[in-house]
Amino acid sequence: MKKILLVTIMSISGFVMNAQVLKYEQVKNAQKRSEINKEEITEYISENGTSFKIGDVIKIDKPSNGQIFSSMTIRMTTFEALALNQNELRNFDYNVYSRTIAKTSLKIKSFVIEGDKKKGFSIAANLDGVGHNIQVRLEYGLEIGEIGEHKMTSEEAMVQLKSEKDKMELGIITSDEYNSRKAELVKFIK
Repeated sequence: MKKILLVTIMSISGFVMNAQVLKYEQVKNAQKRSEINKEEITEYISENGTSFKIGDVIKIDKPSNGQIFSSMTIRMTTFEALALNQNELRNFDYNVYSRTIAKTSLKIKSFVIEGDKKKGFSIAANLDGVGHNIQVRLEYGLEIGEIGEHKMTSEEAMVQLKSEKDKMELGIITSDEYNSRKAELVKFIK
């Protein structure tokens, strides 16, 4: 039993140790990809101080040029592509995706390092767009106003707080974890 507990603790601590928080300066000043890609990226802090974490929801505004997003790459999924014949695939209107995700909020699934030594490096986020493969270049998206931090509404905060309370009552989280999450959520409740 002690061995199982020890292995579990080591596994958990190994996972935590392999998490990486990246800051804009680290990415901007990197000369090699290996300088910034050591562990799984779990958080990115942008030049203006905006923190993006895996699981965070970011607000997607409208395309800066009115038609398509300049900071995003939006592709159809393999399943969608298989559903179309070759002619339909060639003539597919990718602007449809832009119109469907504008003014929504999407969850960050993972982070990707883009670029090379010559062009410089940047961070992009893979977003959980149902039925879409969406990747957004974070710094550029913030700069041109296509994305922003999602500000939780009072109603969303109440729903989340009730969910956290249910988790505590079910024993999924401790009362300390609940109180910590409650302190964050109360800021949004009016």
